[in-house]
Amino acid sequence: EFEDADRYGSSVIISRQLALKMYGTLNVIGERFPKNQPRRAIVGVADDVRFAGKNAPDLAAFYRPLNPESADRRLLVRARSNPESLPPLLARMARDLNADVIPDAYLLSRESSRCEPGCALSRLFSVLGLMALSITCVGIFGTVSFAAMLRRQEIGIRLAIGATRTSVILLLLRIMRWPLIGGVALGLAAAIPSGLLFVDNDTFEEPFDPAVMAIVAIFLTLVTAIAAVLPAL
Repeated sequence: EFEDADRYGSSVIISRQLALKMYGTLNVIGERFPKNQPRRAIVGVADDVRFAGKNAPDLAAFYRPLNPESADRRLLVRARSNPESLPPLLARMARDLNADVIPDAYLLSRESSRCEPGCALSRLFSVLGLMALSITCVGIFGTVSFAAMLRRQEIGIRLAIGATRTSVILLLLRIMRWPLIGGVALGLAAAIPSGLLFVDNDTFEEPFDPAVMAIVAIFLTLVTAIAAVLPAL
């Protein structure tokens, strides 16, 4: 913990992860921080805590004493019992400690207003993604159906000389095989670098999520197969 002698701008506590990454040891009390531009003295080492979202790359963090010129303070409390009773209790304790404090105590799970910008952006991109997938499916369906309909005369001749419906359907599926494989491969190749644009934003999915890519590829494959089979039927 910080002591009364620790001042804002001159003292810092760093996490275990940061100590190991920057200094290679936990014995860092008295060292200057940061290592490349030393401005503060390390007065303690704290356990690692994941403050960021699930995609946080590591647990490296550092802590400074409170800035005496800033009035905005936030205290994060984790409950061992029912958290519903904590907000009024914390507000009363804050007022008892300092009558000038205007506490706004609430449960973190109810911070809907703080989530709004990220949630709205996430919903927007989800809708745009579904629209893009729908337009792609319509385009694939129309193109493949038209290509299959152009072979109606060939299909009629094949049926007339003894071909089965199954063989005709398999013929159309084989015709669309390479365009489908090439299209899916090019789409996945383009999706990976495009996903890197959002790698540092917790609002979005992982850029290399194999499940999402597999679902989209399978969905487009089914759409292509149906578009090829319907005219044959």
